[in-house]
Amino acid sequence: MKLFNYIYLVAFVFILAGCSEDASLTLKDAELTGNEEILFSAIAKETYLFDLEGTIPQGTEMTVGVDYYEFGELSEENQLFGVSRAIDEESEYTDDYQKLFIMMEEQEYSSNVMLDVILNTENGSYSTYGSELEGINLQDRAYSSGSIFLEEEDLDEIILTNETINEKQYIARYIISADNSFRSFDLEHATQPNQDYEFLYLFYVQLQDIDEN
Repeated sequence: MKLFNYIYLVAFVFILAGCSEDASLTLKDAELTGNEEILFSAIAKETYLFDLEGTIPQGTEMTVGVDYYEFGELSEENQLFGVSRAIDEESEYTDDYQKLFIMMEEQEYSSNVMLDVILNTENGSYSTYGSELEGINLQDRAYSSGSIFLEEEDLDEIILTNETINEKQYIARYIISADNSFRSFDLEHATQPNQDYEFLYLFYVQLQDIDEN
């Protein structure tokens, strides 16, 4: 009987573990058709689109932000957008996320750029409009943008879980060169002091504990 009781106890523990919160959110680069690329290029200066699958863990907030670097030195951190899930929120009321859309649009009479962030879910969407990036001067400068996924060979997707709390996961970049030319983009090089990138904007997603915000 003692052996039976031990086996029963172990099985019960595994059942409880299976019922615990193990939500995760997977993010990867979205594949666009030629027509979609033309459409996005027509409505904004730069657009970034990502596929999402899953939901965020209880008691956490998923934030979207941008870090600003000057010649590889971190100058400013800007949190653009966030969605949270209460620690006591039941799973049946949780959104399954589907798309993350970031759009950069130049202002007509200034060098500033406006940012819009839209998060689509199966039940609707969340959005924020009009976050501002100041002083992007493109006159006589070369610029480049793109998804980090397309440039990092070993990065196919990002999975956000309780194990990645407070870790910034970079997903896209926008850079302006100092001398109208570019070397191949390297994230590690770009975020250390250098003379190749006069301005660098790195977009990221991050999970944060709600209690620590």
